[in-house]
Amino acid sequence: MKKIKPILIMGFCLKGPYRYAKDILENPDIKWINWGYSTEYIHPEVIDQVRNKIIKSGTEVMFAIWKLKEEKKAKLIRKGIIDHIIFKKEYINFTVFLKETVLGFVEFSEVDQYLCRYIDLGG
Repeated sequence: MKKIKPILIMGFCLKGPYRYAKDILENPDIKWINWGYSTEYIHPEVIDQVRNKIIKSGTEVMFAIWKLKEEKKAKLIRKGIIDHIIFKKEYINFTVFLKETVLGFVEFSEVDQYLCRYIDLGG
């Protein structure tokens, strides 16, 4: 049985201003995007891995959308590969090469404020 490693989810909320990014992410002609979060929306494990350069250029990510602080189920949108990361005080900025769009959903174990987090896609 092949073990599936967790993937870094770059989420955005259905209710916030980033919801308009959904059209950009679903457009196959868009190949690169600038994306960032205040650290309050990034899971502490992810922050530590960015600091320690475990998450770096070449790391695979998955964009997803859900209602932050309300839902545990997120709709997957598109795959990507991190191009570059800048960590400044309480903000992390990622540039991401966009890959294929995807269909599907993932479920989180709890409702919280973390938009950038790991999730095991293996079930």
